[in-house]
Amino acid sequence: MLVNQDILSNKIEKYNSQTLYGAIDLGTNNCQMIIGRWETGRFEKIDSFSKIVRLGEGLDSSGYLSEHAMQRTIAALGVCVKLFQKYNVQNIRAVATAACRRANNVSIFIRRVKVSTGLNIEVISPEEEAGLAFLGCRPLIKRKIGNALIIDIGGGSTELLWVNSELLELKSWTSLNLGVVTLFEKYGGETISSDIFDAMLEDTSTAVESFFETFAFKSQVKNSNIQIIGTSGTVTTIASIYLELKKYDHKKVDGLCIPLINIKKIVSKLLKINYRERNAIPCVGEGRGDILLAGCAILMGILSGFKCDQIVAADRGLREGILQEYMHSEEGDS
Repeated sequence: MLVNQDILSNKIEKYNSQTLYGAIDLGTNNCQMIIGRWETGRFEKIDSFSKIVRLGEGLDSSGYLSEHAMQRTIAALGVCVKLFQKYNVQNIRAVATAACRRANNVSIFIRRVKVSTGLNIEVISPEEEAGLAFLGCRPLIKRKIGNALIIDIGGGSTELLWVNSELLELKSWTSLNLGVVTLFEKYGGETISSDIFDAMLEDTSTAVESFFETFAFKSQVKNSNIQIIGTSGTVTTIASIYLELKKYDHKKVDGLCIPLINIKKIVSKLLKINYRERNAIPCVGEGRGDILLAGCAILMGILSGFKCDQIVAADRGLREGILQEYMHSEEGDS
């Protein structure tokens, strides 16, 4: 234990004299934090933290953030603040998304967070959420491929981002009013039959079809060469299962191309096993076996609208987008 403490102390001392940046992405399901710095034009991750808090638990039926959900979330945010203090991080931005946008008591929650942790939580719009996710995933976009679709599956919403790869330009986006928590609460998650899974697929396919029609590019999508990037716990978990990892490894997962045929096999396997068996799979983790199939249904429902043979897993997204904004603002000031 003393050795570990010495290593941590040396690591913190190494970065204390440098300009570090911190970002928190508070979603409907997860509280995620990252600390990083910019080194010769690229981002270096120093530390990170992620905790399932289910802030949006019961929100669809009540319209309010529950007391237990707020307590869990404030505890997780407290851990983030302690890490910021250890590394002496001065540049911090904390944003909240779908659950806080929809909750009637969000102002009470934000005040409680401020009093308990000192953090100022900023509730951002779906448009800004999409823009930050785009910035975070931009390094994975292959410019030789004409277009890219970024799929950001969240707890309370799912963002679809249509990108001109050559120009690295976000052309259009939508926020689907479904996520792993909302779908799980509608259909359940511990016992999922093929019929229930098909109903989840239908919900997603219908929502995606309206996205096509709204932006009038269905024929363009169907006939173009596209790169599909998935940024979510669903996709990174599938990537870990595909690699048969015993312990999650960011470096192996981020940027990994997963053949669609293998994704279908993994989803089929997950459907055949029970909740406890899903929880026991390495990198799924205790407490995620119920929402995993909801995420798979959203992913497969979206992919059904495209001709693709693989998907790129992105262990990055909104948090990294916030840090990208910090870098650009510094470049502008220099």
